Amino acid sequence: MTDSSSLRGRLLRRLALLLALILLVSSLSAYWSARHAADTAYDRTLLASARAIADGLYTTAERLNANVPYVALDTFAYDSAGRIYYQVLDVQGALVSGYEGRLQVLSATRLLK
Repeated sequence: MTDSSSLRGRLLRRLALLLALILLVSSLSAYWSARHAADTAYDRTLLASARAIADGLYTTAERLNANVPYVALDTFAYDSAGRIYYQVLDVQGALVSGYEGRLQVLSATRLLK
């Protein structure tokens, strides 16, 4: 009874297959972890900008005004994935600062009510 492949060859093929599988799983895990970390960091940067805009709000003669610092807008300018628009609205829905027009905003993402 002769075998066409040697024991050494079979072991090397199996180990190579196992190593390739481990490399694939490890690569996918590293990608997902890095993507999650980058998304979290970017979300925190956007939240910091929103808070800086919120800190610049003040009222004069029953009117809401916004003193938006440049640092808050700097984050919006360097988005490589697309454009970021913002609006600051008063209680009546009038535009205080930001882009005019109707922006689709989820109610859960509103920071100021």
